[in-house]
Amino acid sequence: KNWMNDWFWLAIEIKALEAAVCAWLTPSKQDKAYLYPKQRYILREEEEAIVAKMASRKGLEYLETVYSIGVGEAEGEEEEREFVAAFLEEYARWALFDRSREISAFLTIGIGFSYDELSDMLKGDASHVSSPDFLGYWYEAPGLLHLAWLEVAWALMNDQYAHKCDVCGGVFALDRPYTRPAYICSKECAKAWRVQKAGGLDALRAYNREAQRRHRAKERQKVK
Repeated sequence: KNWMNDWFWLAIEIKALEAAVCAWLTPSKQDKAYLYPKQRYILREEEEAIVAKMASRKGLEYLETVYSIGVGEAEGEEEEREFVAAFLEEYARWALFDRSREISAFLTIGIGFSYDELSDMLKGDASHVSSPDFLGYWYEAPGLLHLAWLEVAWALMNDQYAHKCDVCGGVFALDRPYTRPAYICSKECAKAWRVQKAGGLDALRAYNREAQRRHRAKERQKVK
């Protein structure tokens, strides 16, 4: 169909990235124990069930609807939502494999120079330069999406949990506690979350003033 153009598949791949984080990297319990990302990646539905959902004409029509109003914004029937979830996870598996084949990795040496050492090197004197600090990899890829899938692959290989920030939508590495009232990636987002939870900046300032007033009142009572 003409709506299945390059922009469509770009939107689908970005959504598949989000699906990969949710399906594989977000902590989930089974029998009261958290599954590691590797375990979540391996656990999958039977192939026949996935194929059946993907072959659903109703599901394909829903996929077109999702694209026409914005990926992930449509509210459909349970069967349609299940199809999209299965489709995105399978697309993520393909992208993870296909994109990684186009990435080149090179071993590199990282050296930490002080200002004086760098100045001497520029003058041609490298007699007292520090030894290498670390060995690492330099990656080359055709685009940013390839590197995003590389991040997902690294998280899977190292069993690193991740979560989507409730404020900015970015993905960040998640350590314990895995269950939180809100998933926040930075101090800036934490501040924005407090403002949002309070009902706005003015409401938050009023709350803080009242909290400070109560605190001062308690301190005065202690003095008495």
